[in-house]
Amino acid sequence: MGWCSGTYVFDEIAKAYLEDKNPTELMIAVGKAMQNADWDCEYDSDYFNDSRMEAIWIKMGIDPNEEF
Repeated sequence: MGWCSGTYVFDEIAKAYLEDKNPTELMIAVGKAMQNADWDCEYDSDYFNDSRMEAIWIKMGIDPNEEF
């Protein structure tokens, strides 16, 4: 993530929050904002293998069943 990418990520989270997104939509907004800020290590997340997160990863364009 580059300089000032935190502001972009924060703004996307705040936007989703202020639009009263449900928790799933909020997590998708967070993930997509981070991806847009050059996040490329989703697989390192402590929650990557958590089945409750599978739908969120998929909507972010990540295959949680991919072998890497």
